Amino acid sequence: MKKDEGYIEYKDEYSSCERTYVTLSFYHEKLHSDEVTKVLIIKPTRTTEKNEQRKINKNGWFFSTQDTVESRDVRRHLRFLLDIFKNKENEVNFLRNEGWSTKIYCFWESTEGNGGPILDYRTMELLSIFKLDIHFDVWWIFR
Repeated sequence: MKKDEGYIEYKDEYSSCERTYVTLSFYHEKLHSDEVTKVLIIKPTRTTEKNEQRKINKNGWFFSTQDTVESRDVRRHLRFLLDIFKNKENEVNFLRNEGWSTKIYCFWESTEGNGGPILDYRTMELLSIFKLDIHFDVWWIFR
C-alpha cells in the first residue's frame, strides 16, 4: 500500500501551542437559540440571547471543544466537532436557510511566538461538507 504523502499525523503535544479549541457558532437576529437545539438534537455548550443592555445584537448557539478535548492540535478539535455533527449537513443547511449564520471559530495560543495551526487536506475535506467559514483567533502571549 502506498503511503499517504499528504497526511500529517496528529501532534497532541504540539510544542508551539499553549492551548487551542474550536467553537461551532450559529447566530440569528430574531429566532431563539432553542430552535437550533431542536433541529440538531444536540445540546449547546453555551447560548446567548439578544440583549440591548449587554449590547448583544443576535441570539447565539455555540458548541465548543474547550475543556472537552485534551489536545494542542487544532485538527483533533475540529475532528471531534465534525464527529459530533456527523450526518447533520441537512440540518445545518436547513438552519442556514432559516437565516442562521454559521461559522467555526478556532482559538490558538502560541507558546513561543512562532509556529501556527495546521490544517491537512483530510480535515479540509470534512469541513467542506458543511460549507462553513473558519475564523482563526491566534494569540502570541509573551511571558
